[in-house]
Amino acid sequence: MGGRVSGKVALITGGASGLGREAALRLAEEGAKVLVTDINESGGNSVARELSDSGAFVRHDVTIETDWINATKTTLDLFGRLDVVVNSAGIGTMNSIEDCSLEEWQKVMSVNGDGVFLGCKYGVEAIKQTSMSGGAGGSIINISSVSGLIGGHNLAAYNGSKGAVRL
Repeated sequence: MGGRVSGKVALITGGASGLGREAALRLAEEGAKVLVTDINESGGNSVARELSDSGAFVRHDVTIETDWINATKTTLDLFGRLDVVVNSAGIGTMNSIEDCSLEEWQKVMSVNGDGVFLGCKYGVEAIKQTSMSGGAGGSIINISSVSGLIGGHNLAAYNGSKGAVRL
């Protein structure tokens, strides 16, 4: 076991799979306590079990503000602090701009854009609470994509959402 983030606490969205899962496992391996959040309850609980005493899971839809309030409050209640937020939750659709419906566009923008906005908003608030009580600040990590730099022809909403995250 490492120790590079020993004593730190992280909240990771989209932690049931993919990059979020890997970030949760790695941060715990390096000594952090981790709150895994996701809409995928079975996957999130599975990751939390892998983390053992270093982790917990909360169902969390990143597009819902009250879910953010609950997730950050739960992190503070369980672990007493918040040092790191990893905004990893994300979705995409395979559509060109001509084939993308407004409903699909708005859903991708909501998860990938609004979710990151809310993560920053409530993450900063919780990190500041920790800092005022003796913490040393914190980090917010927003996961973007090369699609936020150079758009793919069939990823209209995803390109736009990841470009927003990048900026």
